[in-house]
Formats: sequence, C-alpha cells, structure tokens
Amino acid sequence: MASLSSTSIFKSVSVSILLLGLVACGGGNGDGNGSGNNSDDDNDGVDNTVDVDDDNDGLIEISSLQSLDWVRNDLTGSSLNDGTSSSDSGCPPDTGCIGYELTQNLDFDTNGDGVMDANDAPYYDYDADGDNNGWLPIGYVSGDPFTAIFDGNGYEIRNLFINRPLGDEETSGGNIGLFGQATDAKLRNIGLAGDLLSITGDSNVGGLAGVLSRATVTGNYVIGVVTGDDDVGGLAGQVISSIIASSYVIATVNSRRDIGGLAGRVENTTVSTSYAEGTVNGEYINVGGLMGRIANSIVSASYAANAVTGDRNVGGLSGTLSNSTLSSSYATGTVTGNTTVGGLAGSVSSSTLIANYWATDSSLQTQAFGSDNGYNIDLDITTGVLLDELQCPTTANDNLCTNVTLFSGWDDIDHDRDDVNTSSISPWIFGDDSTLPVLDMEIVVPFVPLDAR
Repeated sequence: MASLSSTSIFKSVSVSILLLGLVACGGGNGDGNGSGNNSDDDNDGVDNTVDVDDDNDGLIEISSLQSLDWVRNDLTGSSLNDGTSSSDSGCPPDTGCIGYELTQNLDFDTNGDGVMDANDAPYYDYDADGDNNGWLPIGYVSGDPFTAIFDGNGYEIRNLFINRPLGDEETSGGNIGLFGQATDAKLRNIGLAGDLLSITGDSNVGGLAGVLSRATVTGNYVIGVVTGDDDVGGLAGQVISSIIASSYVIATVNSRRDIGGLAGRVENTTVSTSYAEGTVNGEYINVGGLMGRIANSIVSASYAANAVTGDRNVGGLSGTLSNSTLSSSYATGTVTGNTTVGGLAGSVSSSTLIANYWATDSSLQTQAFGSDNGYNIDLDITTGVLLDELQCPTTANDNLCTNVTLFSGWDDIDHDRDDVNTSSISPWIFGDDSTLPVLDMEIVVPFVPLDAR
C-alpha cells in the first residue's frame, strides 16, 4: 500500500515537530481563549508543543492535510502516528484518546488557483506513480476499517479529489471516499465541499465513506460530484446496521446501479432528518433520489428534491424498498425510467409507508410506486398532490390546501425519542404558502439501534 507517511518527504518529520506546527497553525488551545500564551493550556502536565489532545477531550487535533493523512496510521484514534513514530501525549490518562477532531478548514486545492493538478502536490498524485489518482481513502483495505470518532467540529474539508476507478492499483476502485470503510465509528459534523470536489471509484463509493458498518453518522454534508458503478451515494456507497441523521447531500451522483442521492445501498439502518438535492443519474437498476436500495430499515423525516434518472426500479425517494418503514417524508424531483417507476419508490415489497407525499406534476409520476410485487404493503396517508398544493401548507395537518390532509402527524413526531411523556420535538419547519417544509438540521436524533428496539 502506498502511503505518504512512508514514501514522501514527510517520513523524517517527527511527531513532536508536527505538534509544534499544529499549535502554530491554530490547533487546540485548552484555555479556550486562543491565546496560546500558556505552555500547558489544558493543565494536564503536558506541554502544548507535544500535546496531541490540547483540549483534553480525548480527540486528537487535526489541523493540516498532513495530519489528516496520518489518521490512516492509527485507525483506532489512540495516537497520532506519522508512519515512523507515534504519540499519545496529552490523551486522558483514564480512557486514552478515542478519535480525531478538526480544528480548522482544510483545502486540497493547496495553491488556491481553482484547478486540481500537479501543483496541488502531494495529494493530487498520492501514490507518486503519475496516475494522478488523488486521495487514498482512510481505511480502504477490507478488514482494516476506521473504527474511531472523527468530529469535524463544523469545519470543511474542501476540494477533495479522488479518481480511483476499477483499474486503480491500490484500491481496485473499491471502498472509495474520504473514509474507505468506517466500522463501529462515529463520524459527525464533517463538511465536504468546494467547487472542485470530485470523487470517482467503482464499487462502494461515497463522499464521506465507501462503506459504513455499525456506524453513527450525524451532522455531515457533501456538496460536489460522486461517480461509480455499483453501490454509490453522495454521502455513502453502502450502509449496513448504521445510523444516519441530520445529514445532507447537494450533488451530482452517477452510477450504473444501486445509486442514491444520499446512499446507494442501505440495510438494517435508521435514517432520519436527512435530504438530498441535485441530480441522480443511474444507467440501470435501483435508482432513488435519497437511496438506491433500502432493506430492513427505517427511514423517516427526510426528503429528496433531485432529478432522478434510471432504467428499472426508479423512485423519487428509493429505487427499491423492502421490509422497511418509510414515514413523514416527501419527494419532488423529476423521476424518469423505463420499468417499475414511482413518485416515491420504484419496487416496493413487505413495507409500511406512513404520511409520505410526492409531487405528481414535478415528478411526472401519478403512482407512489411502480410495482408492489404482490407482497404486503401498508399504505397510511401516503398521497400524491400537485407541487403548489404540497407547498401551500404553513402547518402540519393541513386540510385547506387540497382535498386530503397534508403532512398528517408531522408536528407530533417524537423527534428526540427521550421520553414518551415529554412534548414532541418536530424536525420540520414550515414556511409560507409557497415553500416546502424544510428540516431543522440543528436537531440530532439519539436513535435507538434496530436490534435494541
């Protein structure tokens, strides 16, 4: 495996020198005043110049592309490892460090000229082989995923560039994203954006991660272009037994099959307060505005407002929906396909749909789904109306804008799930009579995992 930490000029840089650079570049100051005047801001007995956790929260500070690259050398988040030596100086003595956190924005357009090319060394040609394949995903090797916390703290990683198709020597085009695989990990408050953000792979391709397994993903977003062949999503390619909440994608997403604006293939997962906008271009099967294929999952309080194009099993929210529950969600984008096409989903089987809506005129679809495959489908207040009728309500439970009740029960969602006896906290914000409801992205849901319900 090629790695800048072992093959580039950074190899000889010691961890202590890096930490000195982190402080100089605005790394953590534990006193919270940003002055950096003290030699031990968090009063843990470790000098700032060698303290990898300068605010003493158990998360190692990441303040440069170089230190971001070094995350791959310790996927458990217990130390800062440059590939030659490692340090956990300043980590809490009782728990040690358990992950990483950004302390400032990072930009892969290193010279700021608005073009990704050889001048953006060394990450444009990470493998140093002349193929210009861009960033090597963290934890992309099967069986060796990222397993720690990564907190973006609301900062952005801008202009991430990855071009690793099937023929890529390092990855064979699989498990492509900022993170290749994240298992039992927590990824939160990470923004991926920039005019040059472009991520290309073959299978399991996403902006944030190629594969999420037993992961908790909250407060993240991706804005850009994501392209692959199979299991491709703006946020993640394949999602298994995970939680996604308060996350969104505004992107052009391209794939042959199992493609969605947010995620490509989703199984045994809960998704809430998330949305996708932009364009989803699928060449073949299982193409959805939010997700390409959903199985054994719960999706609620989410929406898709993107143009969706595919061949078979094409839907405004999901291409295929099986053994799942979809509730309090809507779709408004154009949906185009040849076989099994619907305003909400293409193919649906053994699922429950509660209080979902789609715009029949803007989607060009008069039916909620293209085929129910003859299996058990429970439809409860799932309705298609005109776009201006869907925009008309200024509150939930509206019965004035059309002849059916719109957004039924959307004000009664127990969004925080903390106590059935407390007042409901709805994630939906209603505007005037010419706008669609939007999500309160400040609310993060403490979901109960599926296997614990």
